[in-house]
Amino acid sequence: MRGTFTRWANNLCGRRLSAVLLVILFFICLYVLPLGVRPLFSPDESRYAEIPREMLTSGNWVAPHLNGLRYFEKPPLGYWLTRVSFAVFGENAFAARLPSSLATGLTALLIFLFSLRLGFTQKIALAAAVIYLTSLEIFVVGTTVILDNYLTLFLTAGIMAFYLARQATVFRQRSLYAISAGISLGLAFLTKGFLAFAVPGIVLLPWVIWQRTWRGFLVDSGIVLLVIALISLPWAMLIHIQAEDFWNYFFWVEHVKRFLSDNAQHREPFYYFLLLLPVLAFPWISFAPVALSGLRNPASAQDKSASRFLLLWFSIPFLFFSASSGKLATYIIPCFPPLAMLLAVGLVRYLDRGKRTLFHAVALLNALVLGVLILYLAYSGLWHTDAYPYAADEARSAILLPTSLLLGLLGAVTVLLNKNTNLKLFASGLMILPSLAVAHLAIPKSFFEHYAPQYLLSHYHDSQPSETIVISTATVVHAVAWQLKRDDIYLIDRGELDYGLSYADSSYRHLDAQGLSILLAANNGQRAVLFFCTKDCNQQYIDILPSSAGRHNYGEYSMWCVQGMKGNIACH
Repeated sequence: MRGTFTRWANNLCGRRLSAVLLVILFFICLYVLPLGVRPLFSPDESRYAEIPREMLTSGNWVAPHLNGLRYFEKPPLGYWLTRVSFAVFGENAFAARLPSSLATGLTALLIFLFSLRLGFTQKIALAAAVIYLTSLEIFVVGTTVILDNYLTLFLTAGIMAFYLARQATVFRQRSLYAISAGISLGLAFLTKGFLAFAVPGIVLLPWVIWQRTWRGFLVDSGIVLLVIALISLPWAMLIHIQAEDFWNYFFWVEHVKRFLSDNAQHREPFYYFLLLLPVLAFPWISFAPVALSGLRNPASAQDKSASRFLLLWFSIPFLFFSASSGKLATYIIPCFPPLAMLLAVGLVRYLDRGKRTLFHAVALLNALVLGVLILYLAYSGLWHTDAYPYAADEARSAILLPTSLLLGLLGAVTVLLNKNTNLKLFASGLMILPSLAVAHLAIPKSFFEHYAPQYLLSHYHDSQPSETIVISTATVVHAVAWQLKRDDIYLIDRGELDYGLSYADSSYRHLDAQGLSILLAANNGQRAVLFFCTKDCNQQYIDILPSSAGRHNYGEYSMWCVQGMKGNIACH
């Protein structure tokens, strides 16, 4: 059996088409097929699904709206892609996540192709793509609706294309690469704004200085900037016509103030990403010492230059995002493509040189991590149930997770016992692959109770008439709007919709306690009322609701339902 797997691993690394097709199949099974298994999580997924839904309903492709309010935190390209998916597959969780997931797969394909263009072997290219797809954060984010996947794809394509433009010796070829870089970075700008300039700039300019390859740099840069302008200017002008204040808000509030402000949202210390990286890049980041050893003594000047570029590409953006006042784990996803390639180069080179000791030590460490997790689940399930993530009626999920961890542990053992280099790399990915494969089915119910209010809303998707008055907190409104297909929901707080509510034609949608009293008094019981809140909702608002209001709870979420005489609603 071991000989069969060894021959299979050797053949895989030696046949390019077979390797690519297998990785594509692996991607489809791991990333695409499970996309509709779970509901959209709130607030991020429901936000990035609801905005495209409202685009599809209103026909307005230019100005993003959330709950019918102006929402100018991001440009529209990510919303456009989801909107197209909705038009093809319907308004559901699978369609919402599909474009974001495909962006992750295309990024892995670019990693494979670029590794080959850098002169690395097919085994290294294949390993880089697999390392990227089996890194913990990439999988988690790659199966959710989030704009960072699009941004990473376009930034990766843009940086790769500009690098190849600087390596090209023929002007025509160099120009084509520069145009490709401009298209990619223009799309990155339409996805998340000025990061499309910042990240490539802090990578490529130091690289050019380091390599002293100034000749033609200004021409290439001019082509890139011209193409970016051609890609982005039509929408930039249209949004200015529709909303004159957009660029002031988007540039100063969403970029400058968010980066520098002492009161930035999600404020974390400088070393936040450094502490988080071992978890986000598990299990591969633990092999960094092995990779560093393998990167020593490069085989050629071209190999040394390529490795330096990848190191620069990873480290400078990582420091840039670390310097930002506000931090989220997803911000460093654009650092993962060069990290995956660096790890692949170092690991393959280390093993190909006949070394084993450090590699085995790291594999043993990963095995210990998996073993500790298995023991923790067993201990908490049997003797310390307060810390156990699963309830008594979640037997299937409770079995899936430790079983997948045990299979991963067997993968670590395979690494330690087998002498074949290719199989060692394959088995290293097996450490986490079983857990990723069952991840969607192994999520505890308690997690849904904190991040999936749709279960509370599911009864009212079809049964609530359009006359129903819907009121919500800003923390829940994304999910409420998505589930009920409404964009006219009143808000009892402002939250991230503060900017949209600041417009004179929208300010009435914000209700203080007095405003809620006036609204209910004017309604006089005619129309049904749905009031959505979290469990810690301000009691002042609850006291204003009629005494006949029925309350329903799901985890952290609560809903009050008031019957009406017209457009009545069944309060389940």
